Amino acid sequence: MAELLDISYYISVFMRLALFLAGMFTGLQLLIGQTGSQARAQDGIGLANQSKESGSDTVQINIIEEGINYRIDVPTDSSVRDALAVLGLSAQDGDIISQSPDAEISANENIFIDHATVISIIDDDVKREALTHANTVGGFITEQGIKLGELDIITPAEETSIKQKLTVKIKRRSLETTTEILDIPFDHIASDDPQNSYGKITIIKPGVLGKKSAAFEILKEDGRIIKKKMLSSTVLEKPQTQEELRGTKIVIGRVDEALGSWYNAFPGLYAASTTYPRKSFVRVTNLNNNKSVIVKINDYGPTIPGRIIDLEATAFKMLSPLYRGIIPVRVEQLL
Repeated sequence: MAELLDISYYISVFMRLALFLAGMFTGLQLLIGQTGSQARAQDGIGLANQSKESGSDTVQINIIEEGINYRIDVPTDSSVRDALAVLGLSAQDGDIISQSPDAEISANENIFIDHATVISIIDDDVKREALTHANTVGGFITEQGIKLGELDIITPAEETSIKQKLTVKIKRRSLETTTEILDIPFDHIASDDPQNSYGKITIIKPGVLGKKSAAFEILKEDGRIIKKKMLSSTVLEKPQTQEELRGTKIVIGRVDEALGSWYNAFPGLYAASTTYPRKSFVRVTNLNNNKSVIVKINDYGPTIPGRIIDLEATAFKMLSPLYRGIIPVRVEQLL
């Protein structure tokens, strides 16, 4: 019996606790609901007042510059130009604006502006500035209506992105064929003439130039020839050989002994001297081995004390190896 009383007691306590918690929960719900309604009411009043205060003086619009959206408030009587000025923007040459700068704006209007990029273009060797809305060099070429030939070269490449101050260069190339009449040089046949001074030429029978017709392929760049290739030629007139007598008589004039050196210039039996006149002939002998060579003076030098002649490498090698550099020589002027 005592056990039944204990169970009844615990059930009674549990029921009173459950009723108490249920009452508290209901009260909280009522309180929260009332507070939320009051807050929403206050928000509504605030929005209404804000709309009432701003509706007559300003409107909100969107300015989309190069894909970036700016939401701004502007006076109701503003023009597109005024709206742009709020962001520090202005319409420049080449810019694209969705509305006229003088047009009046309206609430929630979208104004799009796309700025032009200033670049330089050199076409056919002529430079000018251009405004573009293209993203790549290839797009710029299309935008400008520029026609490119198959051989034309454009730099930078057409896929290059456009940026301020970029320079686009177009080299105009053309391939042409042409025919020219050219001279054919004649040969020389010389016989020794012991009666005349060394090197003196006496013409017995003058040579006659020949003629040929030659076909050329010419590559031009911006109007200038950069490559010329002969395709074929036809002889029209054969050249006639010139017959000559070449003096071989040795008459010695001035004789000097000093040092001789060498230099690289036009290959041949030539030399430079400050002592002997140009176009004269001299015989140079290596005093170490008595080897000799006859050369024609065609330049001035050397100016180093102790040296009398500078032999072109071809002539020097007939007297001594080049690694010798300087050799003692006898120089005899041939009259």
